[in-house]
Amino acid sequence: MKKEIVFEIGGEGGSIAIHREERKDKTVYIYDHNETDFSESGLDIAYTNEFNSFEEAFDKLDRQYPWHILYLEKIDAPYIRLVIDKLLIKLNSPDNVFKNEFYSQHQFERQLNTRFQLEKKHVFTGLYEIDATPIVELVSNSKKIPLKGFNIEGQVEVLYNSILIKDEEGKIEFILPSDKFFIETRAITELKMMWIEG
Repeated sequence: MKKEIVFEIGGEGGSIAIHREERKDKTVYIYDHNETDFSESGLDIAYTNEFNSFEEAFDKLDRQYPWHILYLEKIDAPYIRLVIDKLLIKLNSPDNVFKNEFYSQHQFERQLNTRFQLEKKHVFTGLYEIDATPIVELVSNSKKIPLKGFNIEGQVEVLYNSILIKDEEGKIEFILPSDKFFIETRAITELKMMWIEG
């Protein structure tokens, strides 16, 4: 059995590694997390788990640990793209408390053979400017009060033959028949500082 480290990240008192192990019948990826507790309170961490692919092992690490604030010690070439993509998601996440800082940037850049920079980008807010216009042909044949169009910021959802217009908080503002209204949307973006590769 051949076993080698294909990814390793470290910090003070510990490391997280993913090993690739070639076995007779298959290749496995072993997620290995070790931390030493220097306070002598016995809170050392030693954790190991096996996965069928690097992606599965890395997803475990990505979900459970803020690895982007540590130091990338080793990465094998086949996994660089995946790690770059996951790193950018981590850096730009609303949960990232160090939004405009990337303490180990140069070390990550060296290991990943790329550059990272902060840049102003237009980011979709999840909201649209929505124009709802009555379909004139159907309205003109109706004996009811004429329908009026409107403009609102929010979200649009189609449910069967109805159009749901929701406000900024996701609460339903209007329910419109899909055969009587034409809906036009324009994505609302805002300028944000984002980490990009380049």
